[in-house]
Amino acid sequence: MNKLLQIITLSFIILITSCISKQDKSESNDNVRNENSTSIVGKWKMENTPIGDNILYIFNDDGTCSITSTDIKRNNNLSNLKWSRNEDKIYISLQGRKKVVIMQILSLDNKSLVIWEIGEPKDDITYLTRF
Repeated sequence: MNKLLQIITLSFIILITSCISKQDKSESNDNVRNENSTSIVGKWKMENTPIGDNILYIFNDDGTCSITSTDIKRNNNLSNLKWSRNEDKIYISLQGRKKVVIMQILSLDNKSLVIWEIGEPKDDITYLTRF
């Protein structure tokens, strides 16, 4: 009888441990899914760049975007851009042009977006804040 009680107790512990482990994995997958599903649609800004610019990225939900760079001496606006996203990559092109800029999303949540333009130096990373 004592042996049967030990087997039942051990089986119960294994069952509980297995359920907890599956729940942890499920929650972990939900977190990844939620992070990956965060939208880049909206207004993002980068202030006080090393060259003094303030840069504004606007990603519209219709697939258009604009990038505006301003400083004391000049105001540059790239509009008429198209964008799309596939997992951790953002593709930006001027409408009607073949050249596409590919940006890798290094980090994304509801408040910040960190991107790197593929082909640029690895330390040339852009940190944006949603507003």
